[in-house]
Parts: sequence; structure tokens; C-alpha cells
Amino acid sequence: MWRGLAHVFVKAQRTTGSRLILHEYLAARLANYLGIPVPFGEISSLPGNREAWVSGITSRDGKVLPPSTYDELMKSDRHILTGIFVFDQWIFNADRHEMNLVWSEDIGLWAIDHELAFCGDREGEERSEWFGECTLQPLGMTHLRRLGLTEEDLAPWISIIRTNGKSYAERALKSAHKRGLVSQRVSREYISFLTSRAKLIESFLKRGITGKPPRRAIPAPDDPQLF
Repeated sequence: MWRGLAHVFVKAQRTTGSRLILHEYLAARLANYLGIPVPFGEISSLPGNREAWVSGITSRDGKVLPPSTYDELMKSDRHILTGIFVFDQWIFNADRHEMNLVWSEDIGLWAIDHELAFCGDREGEERSEWFGECTLQPLGMTHLRRLGLTEEDLAPWISIIRTNGKSYAERALKSAHKRGLVSQRVSREYISFLTSRAKLIESFLKRGITGKPPRRAIPAPDDPQLF
């Protein structure tokens, strides 16, 4: 075994907002429990007493691997792409677009960039009030229908989230608490949020399949035409 240097992708904690690292950490754990490829990543210290989220999905020269289009991914990675969409619905990640997916023929499809999941990262708001706004709110996902995804495509992912969502949430938040990323009180709010959405995941996604507009849908900030 050798120790050396490697190129990694670094996201530093901002001075505004306080949940970037927590959200990346939770998303990576939850996704890997489900079998969805998300760079596992780790917390790292930076100069100036700052923390960052560090992951290693880059090419040899340090460049992030290029994205592919949804239509191309439907041909090469339909099952995983479907899982990513279902995962986004569960964790309320409205910031999914083609530029925060990475793909290569060697490793296939990976999802990145989850700091705005769990209803976003707002400064100075009580988490319970924040979750109260979106726990029962489906993300609008009419692109599921446009891409030709069916209930049969979604069913395996829905099943695992409905069956295991609560236990996965508990495991991920327990781990985050041990690392000092979240208090026990706030952990319980995340667990309640994820447990509630796991129970409703099928009804949320059927709205995207049928093309019916979801209640109080939130558009994706960077790619509104998909929603």
C-alpha cells in the first residue's frame, strides 16, 4: 500500500447556509444504501478552519467526468437513471439536471451535487418549519413521462424506499450525528421527513408518470423545462 496525491473534487462550506456538508454526506449514504452510484466522499479540513466535502469522481487530470443527456442515458443506463429520479423525489432534490450527473463508459452513471436536497439550504430558519413546507409536497417530475419511463421502471426503486426508507434514514442520521454534523433534535426532524416521504413516494411519482400537475410543484432552479 502506498500513500500519494490524487485529484479530488472539493466543495467548501460557505459562510451563508450551514448544511452543504451535511446534505452531501446524507445523500451519499442514503444513495449507496439504495444501490445508486453517488461518490461516497468524505469531510476534509481546509486552511482557515474551514471544512469541505471531498469526493474522487474525476479523471486522471482532475477534470470532472462529462455529463450525458437524459435521452442518451435512457439507452445506456435506464435503470440507474430511473433510480436517481426516484431518489431525488424521496430526498426532495429539486436541483437535478444533466450537468450534475457524470458519466463515462468505464464507470457508467453517477449522481453528484446534493447540497440543495432536503428542501434546500436556507440560512436562519428553524428546520421543523422548513420541513413542514415540503414534507408532503411532491416534486413536479413530468420529465418522467417525456422520457417514456413507466410504473414498471419505477417499481423496484419505490419498493426498496418504502420498505427500508425509515431504517436507512436512521442509519445515515446516526452516522452524521457521530461526526458532529447534526444535533439529535435536528436528526429526528430529518428522520421524520424521510420516513414520511418514503411512505408517499409511489403517489408522488405517479403524478410524473400520468402527467397530472403535482400539488404546489417546485420547478428545478437551473432547468425548469424538465419540471
